[in-house]
Amino acid sequence: MVSKPQEEGRKKNAREIYVGYQRKIEQLERHALRFDEGEDNYDEMAVILRVLTIDKPSTQSRSMLSTLGIATKIRVLSTCSPFNPKNLMHTNGLVIQKFNSEGASYVAPLGDSVHGGHLLNVDDWLYEIVLKAREFVFTRGDVIKAIAEKEGGAHFDREYNEGHYQLAYANALGWSILYPDGTIENLGDPFPAAIRQIAFEVLKMDALVKAEGWLHNFS
Repeated sequence: MVSKPQEEGRKKNAREIYVGYQRKIEQLERHALRFDEGEDNYDEMAVILRVLTIDKPSTQSRSMLSTLGIATKIRVLSTCSPFNPKNLMHTNGLVIQKFNSEGASYVAPLGDSVHGGHLLNVDDWLYEIVLKAREFVFTRGDVIKAIAEKEGGAHFDREYNEGHYQLAYANALGWSILYPDGTIENLGDPFPAAIRQIAFEVLKMDALVKAEGWLHNFS
């Protein structure tokens, strides 16, 4: 028996939307675990984060949170240090510096952030400034899009973002380590650790959303 093909453009029902959201959360959990085990997959995490949290009005693309109808109702954990516009130093609010015998790097503090955590609505969370070096300023949403759109293959932009280049490859944040032999090593790219920390925040958001019953009608 031949089944009847689905109508083109059929809208997903509430159950299908919830299942799609849950799959993305599970994918994010798996990618986060693989990243923690040493895999260089932060671009894949960024694509999932974009799908979950970022609307794109120019293409009428809605995030999964918006599609679920909860984007304006829920709160998201922020582990970022508050941005001070009067501070002339570089801002590196999501990640920490790690120095040991193996070298220097940026790492995601996950639940050990010295800034603790505070809850924000989704828009404030996306527009919170998390990185700043010289004239280059990145909100949390900018960080997600910089990686998802330029390295993860989603809506690829041919014009390489100068700010992303300066922070990722030109050590715009200015952190380096001086070894006894006089060798200087830059800490490198802060974006992988920043994406991992954002994934931590979103997974905490998911736990809070479910605990508060926002998805009860979908499951």
